[in-house]
Amino acid sequence: MENELTKIFSNLSDAQIREAVIEMKEDEESGIIRSEGWVRRLTKQVHEITDQPVSTLLFLTQTNLFREAAFRFVK
Repeated sequence: MENELTKIFSNLSDAQIREAVIEMKEDEESGIIRSEGWVRRLTKQVHEITDQPVSTLLFLTQTNLFREAAFRFVK
């Protein structure tokens, strides 16, 4: 059973997840999450559902992207 948050990530295409992970890898070098990238866009969607602090949701978003990528990889 999926909830609203899970759907945000499970509805992404493989190409979108790949783009997001590549962006995270590139952003790791500078230590700054790009303002118009996948992580911020998805974080905004999660924030609209949870109304939690964005700083917490940035980490949650990255974790869920890795989780979704890993689960798809092992299917």
